[in-house]
Amino acid sequence: MALYTTTLASFGANVMPGVWVEKVFIPELRARLQIQPLARESTLTDNQGLVCRWITFSNPAADTAALSAEGGDPAADTSITTTAYTATMTEYGGYADFTKVLVRTAVNGTIESLVRGLAYKAALSIDTVLLATLAAGTPTVINAGTGMTADALGACAASLNDSTHATGTPGAPAMPHPKSPGGSMYIAVLSAEAAYDMIREGSPTWSQAKNSQIEDNLRTPLQDTPASSGLYGIICKISDNIQRDASQSPDDDINWVFGADGFGASAVATNLSKPEVRVLMPDERVDLILRNRGRAAYWLLFGNTRLDQTRYRRLLTDATGIG
Repeated sequence: MALYTTTLASFGANVMPGVWVEKVFIPELRARLQIQPLARESTLTDNQGLVCRWITFSNPAADTAALSAEGGDPAADTSITTTAYTATMTEYGGYADFTKVLVRTAVNGTIESLVRGLAYKAALSIDTVLLATLAAGTPTVINAGTGMTADALGACAASLNDSTHATGTPGAPAMPHPKSPGGSMYIAVLSAEAAYDMIREGSPTWSQAKNSQIEDNLRTPLQDTPASSGLYGIICKISDNIQRDASQSPDDDINWVFGADGFGASAVATNLSKPEVRVLMPDERVDLILRNRGRAAYWLLFGNTRLDQTRYRRLLTDATGIG
């Protein structure tokens, strides 16, 4: 257990006042996380158990035979089935202990920085668990090859617009993602390498297809992103937590393109969008004789599952490094 003290290597001495200490901490470099807001989210109320369930209805088949006689009955009734998807809530958590001496002697903002670090850890944990769930599935795969291209993005758009097509049956488009601008577009979550490969590609170039505002919007949150920054009906965002498939040579970045309702996340007493960190200051630790240690901790109770895998695509690109 790491106890944050004034003497802790690479921590305590760095936050103690000396001849001169800059009182404003340098902002941390932290990953852009994009996956959690794209889940079909549901919040269970207290005392309703640990399992969340989503249900979809099937589409009926077309009738191709006329009635046997005027005023007669159909040969069979209409067949509609349901499919249930479930997620079981499980606990996640993390904490950091710190001393009363640290609270009383370190520069202002030290404990607040610990709290922000735990909040980031909670958000990163949610994002990583959701990505692992998606990676374990078997959706349609689009392989862009050596580098991501606008053409591969168009292939994803075409595939999602005919997401359930099979020989002899009508296709049905995946619905646009409600978190996209105006709820009218699909959303791609790409590694930085894939995104910038696409920006720098040869023919047709991304810049020929879009104007310069797209590069800025690749790096920003979904909120307030203009629809005009999309291509082929897809808004692109960079995630720094994209996972890799090491079974390929070179490794593949596992990028994603989502329509609505492809995967679900549910929680009890937890806001997945804003993970909460609770702080017990040393003077509140009645379990300690000297009340000389405090604790900051996050707690999550959430579950997740793949829903309809026809509503999103796994988009693979070689992970060779940006250069």
